Amino acid sequence: MTARRSVAAHRLRRRRWPWLLAFFLLAGLVALDRSGLLLAPAPDDLAHYDGRSVRVLRVISPHTLDIELPDPVQRRSTTRVRLWGLNAPLPATAQREAEPGADQAMMFVESLVDDQRVTLHLEPDRPRDSLGRVLAHVGLRAGGTLNEDLLEAGWATVDERWPHGRLAQYAQAEHRARRHERGLWGEIGR
Repeated sequence: MTARRSVAAHRLRRRRWPWLLAFFLLAGLVALDRSGLLLAPAPDDLAHYDGRSVRVLRVISPHTLDIELPDPVQRRSTTRVRLWGLNAPLPATAQREAEPGADQAMMFVESLVDDQRVTLHLEPDRPRDSLGRVLAHVGLRAGGTLNEDLLEAGWATVDERWPHGRLAQYAQAEHRARRHERGLWGEIGR
C-alpha cells in the first residue's frame, strides 16, 4: 500500500510542477509589466495634458489646433487638439470649398489663440477622438474657454453626440448666439 501511495504522490508532483512553473512565470511577467520594465506603459492622456498650459502653434480649423506639447500616442513632436462639444465650418482644402462662415470662424479663433498660451481641460471618459486628436475644453488666459466663446460668437454649433460636463453650458451659449443672430445665425447663415 505504501509503494502505491508513493507512486501516486510522485505522479501528482510530476503533474504539478509545470503548473507551478507557469504560475510563477506569469506572476513574474505581471510584476515586470507593472514596474514598466516589460512593456512600454500606455501614455496617460489625463496626466500628460489635463490642466497643462501650452502654446498654440497653429490653427488647423476653427475646432482643431496644433499645440507645442509632444504627443506620445501619435509619436509626433506636436499634439493635435480637437475642441470638445462643438462643430465649426471647415475651411477650404484642395478637395473641398470652404463652408459658409469658415473664414470668419478661422479669423475669430486665430485672434484668440494663435501663438498664445492656453490651458487644456480633458474629460476623463474620453480623452481622444477616433482620429487620435486630444479632445479638450481650451481655457483662455482672459478667462472662459475657446469652445464657449466660439459658440457664443455664433461660429460653431453644439455637438451632442458625446455627452460631457459642459454640454448644457455650451447649448446655452449657442442659444444666445441664435437669439442675437450672431455669426452663422446672422447674415452669413441666411
